[in-house]
Amino acid sequence: MAKNGIRPSKLDGVPDIRTLELKSRHIRFSFKHLDVRSAVFGVGHRDSEYFCCLFERLKELSRFSADEIRANRSKSLRCHPITWADTSQINGFTHLNSQLKGVEAFQIQIEKSIYGRIHGLFLDDVFFVVWLDCDHKLYPQK
Repeated sequence: MAKNGIRPSKLDGVPDIRTLELKSRHIRFSFKHLDVRSAVFGVGHRDSEYFCCLFERLKELSRFSADEIRANRSKSLRCHPITWADTSQINGFTHLNSQLKGVEAFQIQIEKSIYGRIHGLFLDDVFFVVWLDCDHKLYPQK
């Protein structure tokens, strides 16, 4: 028993999970702005293998911070800003509010090129997924 008569908790000396989370600042994903009704970027035709691969990729990316992902131009991450003028959607994320439209958009490769890309934007350490481009429709192959 402790000097003050209070028994020490089994968790004494173990860092609070919120403290660890703040220190690590690993990327988090939000689907708040996911456009599931998009005629161009719909995924209703995809099978379970696609979604398994998508979630494995999100899990893998969760080991990094948002800054590491944005700064790393390696072929394994394949994350880079979107230049709207070079895409099939030159007006960008038209369904977002004006404040979010002003945030730089990024794309991240899912796994193999056959699974396409994830398009969205970073706000601090959160990547907001806007479109799942499983058929490469944002940058169509010429």
